[in-house]
This record gives sequence, C-alpha cells and structure tokens, in this order.
Amino acid sequence: MLPVELSAESGRPTEGDVEVRATDSAAARFFFDPSAELTKLPPLERIYAPVRKRPGARVLLEASTLANSYGPLIVMAEQTVGRGRVLFVGTDSLYLWQTLSPADGATTPHRTYWQRALRALAPARPVGDGGLWLLPERTRVQAGQPLTVWAEARGTATNGSLSVSVTPPDEKTIALATVADTAQPGRWRATFTPPTPGTYRIASAIRVEGQSAGEAASLVEVTPNEELSDTAPIRIRWAELLRPRVDRS
Repeated sequence: MLPVELSAESGRPTEGDVEVRATDSAAARFFFDPSAELTKLPPLERIYAPVRKRPGARVLLEASTLANSYGPLIVMAEQTVGRGRVLFVGTDSLYLWQTLSPADGATTPHRTYWQRALRALAPARPVGDGGLWLLPERTRVQAGQPLTVWAEARGTATNGSLSVSVTPPDEKTIALATVADTAQPGRWRATFTPPTPGTYRIASAIRVEGQSAGEAASLVEVTPNEELSDTAPIRIRWAELLRPRVDRS
C-alpha cells in the first residue's frame, strides 16, 4: 500500500538542515498552496528517505540538494489505493513549518499543508449539501480506458436536475451526459474516457426547482497505458510449444 519502497537504510535518518521543495506536479499543488512559492518551505531537521517511489505514485516533497541513484531524496509521496489514498511522510520535524514561520497571524505552511492533506485523503465517497454522493467506479485508471461515474442523491434532491463535469489536467472542463437509473430513483450514471495521464477532477451539482440542492466532487488519477505493462501476465501458446517438429534435413 505504501507509495514508496523502503530499505534498512530508510530507518536511519539523514540529519541536519535538510532543504526541501514541493514538486511541480498536480498532486503537489493539491497538497500545497499553489498561490505561494512552493520552494519557500522551512528546512527540516531530519528525513527518513525511501529508496524510490512505486509505479503510479506521486512525489509531493523532495530534498533540494540530497539525492540517491534514483533522483532527489523523497520526503513525501502519495498514491491511490482502491477507494482511498495513502500518504507517506518521511520526517518527524514538520513542526518547524509552524515554529519557523513568521508570527504575523498569517497562515503557516504547517497549517495549510495539513488542511489540504486531510481534504485530499478524505474518503472517495464525499458527501455534499443535500446528500449528493459522487462515486467513481475506480479512482485510478489507465489513459484510454472508459470510466463510469455514479451520482446518488438523497431526500428532496432525488427528483432534482443533475449535472456532471470533468476537468482534465489542461483545466478545460467538459460536461458529461448522464443517464438516470430507472431501477433506483435519484441515481445517475456518466461515462468518459480520459485520453491522457494526469489528475482529473469530477464535479457534480444538483438543482431542485432552480435552487442548488447539493454538490460533490472527486479526483481520479489516470496513468499511462504502458506503466503496468511489466506486470501483465505472460500468455504462452501451448499449442505452438507442443506441436511436433519435423526434421526436413
């Protein structure tokens, strides 16, 4: 479940003033404040660095000047697992982001990070006002693979008018067609095929008599087609192997 690979060395901290920076990825911008300079974070006292990230995981925070054979030392990484998300934090000195920040009443990097982290790690079944649920069939899918999204409403929103949209990494929002479930009132289905890798945001809203009755959103991580090719099963043509060979010499 961890988004990184650990070794015995990972239990031995790298100590000192470790300068860190957030990566320039969509996932990092979700965890850190994109309006601030992501490189301007107070240093950490120590980090417990993993060997490398796992396929499909996303590095959020890395050391600015320390590296191993796989690249900069990883401090934070996350990945989607089933309907949840797993976050790895390889340091015990995040408190410095609070104590070393200006005491002017402004929001500190420590507070901003944890607020955003808790939102990002929320269950994949977010509930909005009025009891609207948005349920992606999967939270990780390969590019070019169709994905079905279900929306469920409760209470007065059951008879409302639903809209569902998806925002790809290029931030060009697309409205999705929805199909009502005739067997279950208040349930709709939408399907789309993400063409490229990246983080996709799916949003839904429902209105009753022209008034907003609920909103919900969810994130889907889209990976490249070739990313899992090394784990694909090997298909052996037994008929070819067992076919008698004729010596025509």
